[in-house]
Amino acid sequence: MAKENEAKDSLEREINAQKVAHEGELQKLKSVIKDKNNESMRIIGLANEQATEILNNARINATSIAGEAWEAKNNAQVYQEALGAIQRRIEGYGDQWVIPNTDLLEDLADEYSFEEAGQNLKLHINHSKKLVKEGKTAVSHLNTGSDDSTCMRFVTNAFNGRVDSVIAKVKHDNYGKLRKQI
Repeated sequence: MAKENEAKDSLEREINAQKVAHEGELQKLKSVIKDKNNESMRIIGLANEQATEILNNARINATSIAGEAWEAKNNAQVYQEALGAIQRRIEGYGDQWVIPNTDLLEDLADEYSFEEAGQNLKLHINHSKKLVKEGKTAVSHLNTGSDDSTCMRFVTNAFNGRVDSVIAKVKHDNYGKLRKQI
């Protein structure tokens, strides 16, 4: 039995030695896993910081681009007016610029179109527009070519401006006086 006890003790010592060796390896593996876990968390943190920075930069760029687009939209009217002025300067008093300003009259004609006066007003407005477009609103006897056309457009423009000014002054009691002015 002593031999058996000795074999048993020897076996227990060997098992304990292996157990201690395995526990040492287990502690090393746990330490490696902990280090790798910490490293992966650090990398994830850096990735999150970079992603946040990229998103913030994208927002800043988008805001800047949107601001520039908004500014361009707001300036479009100014650019259109400048373009119109340049075109008028290049083309002189072209027919497209001397069409009478009849928005108020057109509104009145539409509003009272069921009445004879409204229908007549609408008819005369359309007739005036047609004459301006066809260049039949003035006559020149200068026979100097392109100067004739410019002169006639200038006279038409001046006349239409004067008529618009007179129409703006119309009241119920001064119609006859203003009609004579035109």
